[in-house]
Amino acid sequence: MLRGIGRAIALNLSLDHAVAIAHRSTAAEGLPDAILTVAGDLADPAHHKALIAAVIDRFGRLDVVINNAGFGSSSPVDDFDPAACRAMLDVNVLAPHGVLFAALPYLQAGSVVVNISSVNAVLPPGGASLFGASKAALALWTCGMAKQLGPRSIRVNAVALYAIDIDIDIGDALPPEVFGSNCA
Repeated sequence: MLRGIGRAIALNLSLDHAVAIAHRSTAAEGLPDAILTVAGDLADPAHHKALIAAVIDRFGRLDVVINNAGFGSSSPVDDFDPAACRAMLDVNVLAPHGVLFAALPYLQAGSVVVNISSVNAVLPPGGASLFGASKAALALWTCGMAKQLGPRSIRVNAVALYAIDIDIDIGDALPPEVFGSNCA
């Protein structure tokens, strides 16, 4: 079942907006029928255009893009996993750019892009610094897009989340020191 922040955003917005959700590894069960669910992998650039095409086909327009998909894993310096690092950058940095690129022809003045970032963009987590770096890149990209799209009256913002109580068991995926240290 779709869970966490994405589910909460979708359910809240669906109270008075048409909503579409892209999902990959979690089923979109238990959502109202009015919510369009589009299965696919946002790390795959081909999916970006397919996602936006499905939204336009169903709703005829696009006013808000929320980039909530995220991928995090530990990245200790003494255990480099290039595939995991690439996956994190693909989802956390490149996917928002690809989705915005696909959506841009449909965004009008007054449209909004919201990127879900993390406090780890400025407080890098110990043992997972690449996650923090990917969210810092997303924050910088957000500022750049705001400058580029502001003259078109398209707002681009980020929300930097901290600790969120969600129903995800991370088990041993992220060691405790990830949450207990920062450079500040």
